[in-house]
Amino acid sequence: VIARSVDEGRSWQLARNGQSKYTHSIAGAPDRGILLAAGVEGHLARSSDDGRSWSPVPAPEDVYFFSTLYHPASGAFLAAGSFSHILRSTDGGKSWQNQRIAGDATLGQLILLASGRVLALSTDAGILYSDDGGASWQASDADKNVIWLSLAEDPQSRIVVAAGRDNTLARSADGGKTWQKLPDGLGAGIIRVRNLDGVFLASGNEGSILRSTDAGRSFEKIMLPVFTTLSDFAQ
Repeated sequence: VIARSVDEGRSWQLARNGQSKYTHSIAGAPDRGILLAAGVEGHLARSSDDGRSWSPVPAPEDVYFFSTLYHPASGAFLAAGSFSHILRSTDGGKSWQNQRIAGDATLGQLILLASGRVLALSTDAGILYSDDGGASWQASDADKNVIWLSLAEDPQSRIVVAAGRDNTLARSADGGKTWQKLPDGLGAGIIRVRNLDGVFLASGNEGSILRSTDAGRSFEKIMLPVFTTLSDFAQ
């Protein structure tokens, strides 16, 4: 089930997504009124009326999709998931081409940078980047032995920070092509990184938050009064 709000989240209406499968991610093209929902077991659904109604789109049934993205400059929708699948559509989600990456990795977060470049996380290829709206992909020099979990960009400085398992943080000053590892994450068990108004925040599973006000060069550790897992930030 997908819920839709037209009053900034004050009230919600339910809309069936065309399949009885879990949805992991939704991407939208606001200028076209098109939305794409993606999830488990090849679940892709498309809406052309701002989410009022949804229709299923054929996709490989063995693929679990974890992230979707709309690339305004190329007009392409992307859906990334298991077995190294990145699906790309240039007709508003009606049909899809498989831009599969070599190997059988799980592809996680997709992120659109201010420059128009797209970054993708891969469990065995590290961090990938695309300069043509997802039509082709190259590997960055990020450590391929790290399972990267999250990416965030400061759109003003164009600095990108990546968070990975084993308390790994890395910083890129060239849009994700090359990466510099930072100290070991201060033992925070990092699972997510965000940028809010130029401040990088990384959350962990020990009731801790890592905070950087110098474009990701260094982080301070802030402890909450409770031992808990922090999954995300919002503003």
